[in-house]
Order: sequence, then C-alpha cells, then structure tokens
Amino acid sequence: MTSRQETVIAVEDGIDIRHIRLPSPLPGTSPDRPAGLNELHYLRYRAVDGPVESADADAVVVMHPGTWAGAQSLDALARTVVRAAAERGSRIEWWSLARRSEGSTDLTGVHAAYATADPGLAIDYYFHGKPLGDKVFEGFRGPGRQRFLTELGLRGVVEDQHEVLVRELPDPEIRRAKVFLGGHSLGGLLAGAYAAWDFDGVPGHELCAGLIAIDTLVGTDPLGLHQRPRARRMADAVHRAAVAGLRRGLIPAATPPGGTALAKMWTLVYILGVAAACESEVESDVLRHLPRTAGWETLLRVLGARRYRDLLRPETSVRGLRLTGAAAFGLATGTPHLPIDALTSSMGRLDGPTAPRTTFPAPRIAHRIPGLRAAVRATFGAPTRVPADRAALYRWRAGGSADLDRLARTLAAGPLATFESYFPMRVHYDLWTALAGARADDLAGHRHAAGAARLPSLHVLGDRASLVPFLLRATRLTPPDCTYATGYRHLDMVTGTDLPGEPVSTAIADFLLAHAIPVAAPESA
Repeated sequence: MTSRQETVIAVEDGIDIRHIRLPSPLPGTSPDRPAGLNELHYLRYRAVDGPVESADADAVVVMHPGTWAGAQSLDALARTVVRAAAERGSRIEWWSLARRSEGSTDLTGVHAAYATADPGLAIDYYFHGKPLGDKVFEGFRGPGRQRFLTELGLRGVVEDQHEVLVRELPDPEIRRAKVFLGGHSLGGLLAGAYAAWDFDGVPGHELCAGLIAIDTLVGTDPLGLHQRPRARRMADAVHRAAVAGLRRGLIPAATPPGGTALAKMWTLVYILGVAAACESEVESDVLRHLPRTAGWETLLRVLGARRYRDLLRPETSVRGLRLTGAAAFGLATGTPHLPIDALTSSMGRLDGPTAPRTTFPAPRIAHRIPGLRAAVRATFGAPTRVPADRAALYRWRAGGSADLDRLARTLAAGPLATFESYFPMRVHYDLWTALAGARADDLAGHRHAAGAARLPSLHVLGDRASLVPFLLRATRLTPPDCTYATGYRHLDMVTGTDLPGEPVSTAIADFLLAHAIPVAAPESA
C-alpha cells in the first residue's frame, strides 16, 4: 500500500493548490469495484504566505460538493474564500473533499485531450473505442456494473471524512477550534450529518468549530421526527426496505436511475470544457462528432427546441450549428440557454442571432401566472433562448457572476472530478430517511442532532427566485439568519468569479473571522 501523497497542482494568484491522496482500502472484494475507490482524496488550498502546516492555519474549511458534483466543482469558491480571508488578515486553508464514488470517474481522455489541445481525442476514447496508449476506456457502466455503489452510503461518507480529519489533523483540540465543516447543496446536509454523528462516544459537533451551508441546510433533523416513536419506526422500515432493494438489485444503485445517460452527459460537458479551454475562439466540431444515437439526438434537440413539437424534428438538433469552443460550452451549460436552472451557470450568452423558447419546457405564459410563476422560474429559470441562424458562427459574450474560461479549465485540467459519473443512490436513501427519523442499522451513529444544531452556522442561499430558496420557503425551513446572494443561481454559488464584494466568499470569510478560536501554543518544558 502506498503512503500519503501530496502533489502541487498550481501556485496562482497567491494561492497554493495541492492534491492529497490517502490510501484507504475498502474491506472485502468486488469484481466490478473500480480501483479508485480504495483511496481518499481532497484538494488543499492555502495562501502562499500562510502557514505550511494545516494545524497552524487560522481556520480549516472542510467542504463537501453536492449531488453528482466532485471535489473540483468547488475550485472557484475555494480560491475566492482563501483570498477574501487573506484580505482580512486571516490565513486559512480550504479542503474540498472527494467522495469515494468519485473514484469511478475516468478522466484519462479529458486530460489527454487538454494536454494535446485536441478534444477529438476524448470523443474517440469515450465514444468510439479508440485507446490512448495502452489505456482503453472500460465503457459506461450500466445497472449491472453499478452494484459497487450499493454500500457507499451516508455512514461511509461520514466515516471517510472523519478518517481524513484524524489523519491530517490528529489533535482533536485543533479540530475543535479551527475546523469548519460545510458543503454546497447535498454537501451541507452531509456536513450536518457529521456534526450529529457519534465517534466512539464523542459527538461530531465537539470536533469542529462551526458549519457552513452554501445554498442548502446543515441541519439533519429539522422536524425532530426521530423523537416521535411512530415516525421513527416507519422511517427505519423504509430505510431497511430501500437498502434490501439495493442489495438485491431491485432498486437502481445510481442516481438518477436509468442506465448510463447521465454519465455520458457529464462526459460531454468535460469535453466541451476542453473545447472551450483550447478552442475558445475557433469553430468546434465536438457536437458533430458525437455518436448518432437516439439518446444523443434527443439531447441535441433539447438544446435547440423552442416548442415541444421541435423535439420530433431532426433539424432542431444543434449538431450542425457553427459554434466556437466557448459558445458550444456555454450553450450546454449557460443560464440563458439551458432550460434547467439548477444545472446552469451565469457566465454570459451566445453572441449571434437567437430566438426565445415558446412552449418548451414551459409555456412563456406560465412565467406570468400568479401562483405558478415562482415554481416555474425556480425550476426552469428565466425564459431561455436558442440559436436562430444555422449559417452564422456563434461566439460567446462573457458576463454574469461566473467565469467561463475558469470553469472550462477546471473541467479540462483538474486532477479530480468536477462531476461524478456515478453517484450512489444509497447516500440519498440514507440521508432522506435519516431526516425522516430513521436511526437503525447504519444510521445508528446519527445520535447528536440537537448538539449539532447549537454549533455556530452560516447559511448563504442563492437568489430568492432560484430553486433552493423557493423550496425552503415552500416547506417553511428557511433558516432565520440566512444571507442571500442576489442574482446567483444554484451553481453560481460555487462558480462565482473573484469580484470585489463577491457575496458568497465575503460571507464565509467574515464568518470564519468571527468564529475561529485561537489555540494557545503548548508551553515549553
């Protein structure tokens, strides 16, 4: 077994970025388990003029990414928070945790394509079976090859985080005084679960200084359901049934269910990131070279459809459009064009003729109907636009809270995943049944929710019209002390640029300054 490895990734703009790899073999064997699951990883960010040792930092922020997201997805926010803290005279560290399931994502083709500035290498590797040297892509894992995900649940995520903290910061007093746990989206709930967990009689909330929620909550028992015997028994029964169904193959192991579609879509986003990084102002042929299958044709028509009936028309597909690398990436991920609000970033718009969507995915009139307007806006965002001229060469016009160039480089060059190819459904089943009161079997460690709720906490939510704030209002779970980042969508919260007064990093840096506890140096003998 190899020892701990620490690799310098970059030293940029006063920030030292490193990839930490810790061997941590899983028990047992499984023929379909990727080898990457036998290691723990995180990305470490610190100011170059700050302490070399993590224990000497003023604070250590340990963050989980959200559903489907990998450690690399937090890159922009990590940089801005470290810089914002330094401007306040505080030298902190930021650790972006990678869940074990991230080890099932193969980035070989992405990295090779970026290194050679040739996105076609990645298309050939992932979609056309062409090897890179002696490495051959193993193919996208259908349901029959996803069984390894069934045991990657909430308990494993919490215990993996604890292992990282104990190995990297062995002094519990340091952790108690300086470690702030948090996450974006689902990641905030995972951090809250750690704070409520029992570690050999020591509550997790006694091993950290505070909690940080980015467009999410950190509470894991908001309704106190585990204290109601009937609710707890029902939740325990549902949890046991779900786990049994997963182990028997009756319930899909990955989320969302339905095979390999999401893994393929994330792979395309990676390749478009390479195109945006390497062919920003050059016409790209990435979309033209995708396989001509029903699945890909459907996705390409979704990107170009104005009406539902357009999905039936081959000419709706954006495959043949003339797009620079940046424009192709922006069309697939940018807020003005992709009609799924939670999966977009506000980083500009297409520079070229566009037309508004009319009935797809929601009629434009739905954006004006009282009572329906807020839900439609939260789900689909503002009315989006599609390219309207098949002869024009579309470029990208930068703007908004996120930086397309930075996000493209993060996808193309990051050592860890920005998106996970296969996210374990088990984490969701465990977490949501724990929220409903389940405390049996693998959830028995979830014992200290009341203590966790007393920790200092920060909630930074996106724009009031975006999805998470809307859902929190609808369920009456909006935290009383939350801060809103006006104009930010769900992904903007972690992809926002380093602008003066940037709201998310500013709120986090101020929170750390207020709640980090100085640790006295040990007395000399």
